[in-house]
Parts: sequence; structure tokens; C-alpha cells
Amino acid sequence: MGGIAQSDEAYKDELRLDQKQEVVTNEYATPVATENSGLKSRYRGRAFDYNDYQPPVRKPRPTKSVDITGGLGLLFKLILILAGLFLLYILYRIISDFQYAKKNSLKTVDSSSVRQSTEDLEEEIDKESLTFLIQDAKNNKNYTYAIRYYFLLYLEKLEENKVLVYHREKTNSDYLREIKDTDRSTQFLKVSYLFEYTWYGKKSVSENDFAGIEAIFKEQISAVK
Repeated sequence: MGGIAQSDEAYKDELRLDQKQEVVTNEYATPVATENSGLKSRYRGRAFDYNDYQPPVRKPRPTKSVDITGGLGLLFKLILILAGLFLLYILYRIISDFQYAKKNSLKTVDSSSVRQSTEDLEEEIDKESLTFLIQDAKNNKNYTYAIRYYFLLYLEKLEENKVLVYHREKTNSDYLREIKDTDRSTQFLKVSYLFEYTWYGKKSVSENDFAGIEAIFKEQISAVK
């Protein structure tokens, strides 16, 4: 009996030792996942920590400045540029016209007596008066008037030689029809063209141009006989 009791006690001691080892071994075992433990592990982290949660601050959107004039600003600048160019052009024309008038004023006969004499000459040609007016126009460098007086002197010479009859209302075409000689008609056309080109064409005549025209008039006047 004593031997059986000892063997029972030894069996119990082994059983307790096995249980203790099992308990120690289970301390390091992986815990069994439950439904609640899975949810907790899934929603861990700073993203699901609402203890210190602060809503994000929205930055205000930058406002765009609205140009109420639209494209009018560019158009206004273009208008200003065009207006400036136009004013410069007007100023240029004024200065140019002033210089042109100043230049031509030197060629204008200012004597009222000379203008009156010209009107009188249209009524009656006078050789002596024409000679004086030609010289006066040359002194004032008014070569256009000098050519006109030379042409009147040429008509005076033709009338003196009974080639035509002078009258202030007659045209050069009228005088040409009165001339019967062919050579004289040709010469008249040449001289009358020089007069009409400078007088009615309002052409500016330089001193060199006048020298050549004067030589032609003197030659044709001397040739009339």
C-alpha cells in the first residue's frame, strides 16, 4: 500500500509539472484573434486618433483682379500713339509750309506800283515800261514775272510788225490763228509754251533756268521783223 501511495504522488507531481510547463509555453504563444481585436488593430494609428483631432484650415482662394476695361486699355494706348503721330505730321507740315512760303516770298514783287503797271499793260503794251518791269523782276529774283513781261514784249514786237493785233481778251490760240507765216507760227508756239509752262503751271524758276529762257526770248524778239 505504501508503494502505491508513493507512485500516485509521483504521478501527480509529474502532472503538475507538465501543466506548469504548458502554462509557461503558452505565455509566448500567438494570441487568438477575435472579432474585436481585429477591428482595433485595423483602425489604429494617427489617422484614427480623434483625441487631438483638429480640422484642416482651408486657405482662402486667391481672388483674380477683374479688368473692367477689358481690351480698352490697349486700344486707348494705340489711339494715343496715333494721335501723337498725327500731331507730329501736322507740325511737320506747318514748318514745311512756313519755310516754303518764306522762300517764295523772296521771289514775290511787293511793289504795288509794279502790279498796277502789269494790269495797265494788259490794256496797252508799252515797250519802255516792259523793259523796266523785266529788270525790276530780275533784281527781285522773281523770274516768273520776268518771263511774263518778256512774253508781253514779244507780243508787242509782233504787233509792231503787223503780224497780229494784241488784245487782253485774246488767247495764244487766237494769236496763232492770226499768224500766217509757218516759220513764225512755229516760233510762236515755242515762246508761248515757255510762258504758259511757267506762268499758268506755277513752276518755280531758278536763276540758271531763267538765263536759258531769257536767251530764247531775246533771240525770238530780235528775229521779228
